[in-house]
Amino acid sequence: MYIRFRRTVHPIEFLKKHAKPHVIVGHYDPLDHQDEHGIGPVTYRIALGIVMNTLDLAGECTDMIDPEACTLNLMFELGEDAAKVCRLVRATPAKALADSASRAEFFYDQSVFERLRPLRDARMAAIRAAYERDEPVEFVPRTVSPEEPEPGPIADDWGNRGHATIMGRFPLGNAGR
Repeated sequence: MYIRFRRTVHPIEFLKKHAKPHVIVGHYDPLDHQDEHGIGPVTYRIALGIVMNTLDLAGECTDMIDPEACTLNLMFELGEDAAKVCRLVRATPAKALADSASRAEFFYDQSVFERLRPLRDARMAAIRAAYERDEPVEFVPRTVSPEEPEPGPIADDWGNRGHATIMGRFPLGNAGR
């Protein structure tokens, strides 16, 4: 089983390469933005990332959280990729700023998370099932062509950046790096 990831690039590197990205801004209430497991406020971001990995995004993308403004900023190289994510989160078009090719906004609340949760759970169940069947599992970044070089560190379905380390068939968390 190949587990593909969107082509995530570090925000600074992304903005060096793509001066006018397609931007989707997710506004959230920090009081509502709770982790379902009680370990931190990142569940919403990770759930969205896992589901974005299933969308077959062709270009590079990145994301940044601005905790002071309570926003999750998603940036895409390609307008088609931004449109797929807009449909997923039901974002509405907004006026593009001077530094963006297009812009959309959504409110990332519990209802959006509840729509994403079954998609996230299905992807995670498929990965676990492959491990349980002892299938070879390979984590690979999505590329446009085989000749294209790897775009840099990838973000896995658990929100970790960097190359996947697999030991005993299970990816290691930060403690294993």
